[in-house]
Amino acid sequence: MYKHLNEASTLIEDIASNNVQWPSKRVNPRKVASVYKSYVLSILTAQVAIISR
Repeated sequence: MYKHLNEASTLIEDIASNNVQWPSKRVNPRKVASVYKSYVLSILTAQVAIISR
């Protein structure tokens, strides 16, 4: 695909402006860390309860 410099820069600008309009999975990552943190917190709480007996 051969383009002149002006056509190529216009194409890149169009791609960049259209890329913002489409949602991406990277924009809103899933929040898995909160589940992991609560799991770790419950394990630590259980260990402290065992130690304090």
